[in-house]
Order: sequence, then structure tokens, then C-alpha cells
Amino acid sequence: MAQRRVLGRALHWSVIAAVVLAAGGVGTWWWLAARRAEGSTAGSVRPPAGAAVRGEAEAVVQQEGRALLRLASQAGVQAVPVQRVDIRRYVEATGTITSERDVTLSFGVGGRLEAVHVGVGDRVQQGDLLAELDDTSLRLAYVRARNAYEQARLEQGSAQVEESRLAMEAARQDLEGARLVAPFDGVVVSVDAQAGEHVSASQAVVRLVDLSALRVEVSVDEVDLPYVRQGQAAVVTVRGYPDLALEGEVERLTPAGRSQGDLVLFDVVVRLREARDELLPGMTATARIEVARADGVLAVPEEAVVETGGRALVSRVVDGSIVLTPVELGVSDGRFVEVRSGLREGDRVLATNYEVYRRLAGSNPSSGGPPGGPGTTFRLDARPVGR
Repeated sequence: MAQRRVLGRALHWSVIAAVVLAAGGVGTWWWLAARRAEGSTAGSVRPPAGAAVRGEAEAVVQQEGRALLRLASQAGVQAVPVQRVDIRRYVEATGTITSERDVTLSFGVGGRLEAVHVGVGDRVQQGDLLAELDDTSLRLAYVRARNAYEQARLEQGSAQVEESRLAMEAARQDLEGARLVAPFDGVVVSVDAQAGEHVSASQAVVRLVDLSALRVEVSVDEVDLPYVRQGQAAVVTVRGYPDLALEGEVERLTPAGRSQGDLVLFDVVVRLREARDELLPGMTATARIEVARADGVLAVPEEAVVETGGRALVSRVVDGSIVLTPVELGVSDGRFVEVRSGLREGDRVLATNYEVYRRLAGSNPSSGGPPGGPGTTFRLDARPVGR
């Protein structure tokens, strides 16, 4: 009887830690219980046979399981069924609306600005004349160069002819450079010079944006980047129009990151599938990118799972007791997490494991101590695999 009391005490203090840590399953638990009982008697009395040890272990496991269930009930924790749900996982990132074609136009030569034919907000078509310089001297230079070329063709050798041809071509390009022409259909968003001003070559005059080809450039944290792939669907919302939701698609991921405080961010481009008149470059937008999905899969609330010893566990309710059950997890949406193995549809589990473990470990979950046994530490990391 003394031997049995010693064994019972040893099992009582170590059962929770052994089950939580899941050290190789119930078979290992029986072996550990026998070894502890043997050590507590300093070798003076040998433990009972294997069948007796297994019986003691099973009885204590059931007793502790019922105690755990009572704690859960006192804490208001409900048992919920394992059910099939559709799970979607998203990465959200904020950025700015931009256009695929956004150009600032300037003249190819300097001169006096003769006329500006557009204003801010004007819609133009490809080939429309936007602005022009006074080209009197440029036209004169072109006519002279062309005449010189024709004369060289009649009177001089091949070398002089080629030189004259190149001079005529340069004069023609200067003349064309005195006109600003729309390179594509778009909207004028700025005009930075007025008629009568002298402008230099490459000075900004008109900015033209194609509003039919918009995209969102967002900044994704390096932690989320591995889940983002080209071609993934996204829903884009705009701060100025909170009721507007637009469909998009991940078009490109920037291969180099940039530091922002303690974060490392990567630029991701989301192309919008439709154009809307309300949207303008520079607006703040948020892209919600769908990075994973699982349809009709077994799932439990995320709070029902704890990780300890590298394994994910749930508290399964069986015949008025709790059985800590290892599970393999999959996709999580922050509320539900997919269970790939370890449970069956209709099984019942505690909706949250935290309160039970907190009660077991005391007010400081990492402090150890009874009733989990001297020095036992309960890890309350509730981060499921896949998050």
C-alpha cells in the first residue's frame, strides 16, 4: 500500500506535464511514471508489474481530465463541435494609387512658349497637340539644312552628302521638339508653364496620366512577404471612398526591401481590374490580398489550440473528461484554424485552452509549481501552425 501511495503521488504531480508535453504519447507516459515511482523509493521496493502501472496511470489521467473539465466549466469555457468551414487567410497592406502610365512632358529644345492648348483636368487623346514653342528660327534652320542637303547631292561627293543629310535630320528633330504631343490617351494633371515664358529643354511643362490603367503600390512587411505571390486576388479599398471595394491582382513584387524604423518593407504592386472616375493617383488605398484558402475543412477556434514542446494540442471532451489531443494544423484566418489530422467531425473541444492552463499554472503561467508538479512550466503560446 505504501508503494501504491508513493506511485499515486508521483503520478498525480507529473500527469499534467507529461500529457501536455506529449513526450512520445501514452506509452512514454507509462514508462516515465514507472521510472519516477522507482526513483522515489530509492530502489528499496520494485514497482508493480506493467499492467498495474498502466492501470494507475489511466486512473490518474481520467481523474485529472475531469478536474480540467470542471475548471473549464467554472471559467465559463464552452465545448464546441469540430465542424467544416471555409477559411480564407489575408495579408493587408496600405499604400498609394498610381498609374501605369504617368509622364511629365517637356520640349526637346529651349525657346519662347508660344501657346498652351490644354488645362488641368482636360482629357486628351494620343497625338493631340498640348503646347508649342515659337518655331520661326527652327523652321528657318530646317529649310536651310534641307537645301544644303539637296545641293550636296547634286554637286559633292558621298562624304559631303552624308554630312548634309545628318545636319538636315538634326534640324528636323529640333523643329519637332518645339511641339508637345500626347503620347497616349489620358488626363492632364498639371501645367507648369504659361504662354510667353522662356522654357529650357527638359523643363517640365505638362504632366499626363492614364487613369484607365491604375494600380496600388503597397508596403508589405517581410514577415508576410513569403505568403504573397504574383497573380493572387486582392480587394482594394480607398480611404476617401470607404464604401468602394475594387477587385485587383498582385502584379509584381519588388525584389529588394527597404528599412523603416525596425521594419523591413517590400513594395508590392496590385493592378486594378477596372477603372473608376473617383480614383486618382496619390490617394491612400489598402489592399487585402488573399494568400491562402481552404474550403469545407475541419476546423476549431484558434483559441482552442496551444503549442507546447513543438506540438499543437487541443482539449477534447470525452465522457465527462478532457483528453489533451495532438493535432496537425493548416490554414488560419485568425478566428478558425484548419485541423488536418487528430480530430474527427463532431468531436467536441474546449473553445479556449488559455483559462484552463492559467488556472493550472497559477496567476503566473510561467512560474511553474503545483499542481503541474515542482518546476513544471506551461507554455501558453497560442500561435497555431500556419499563422
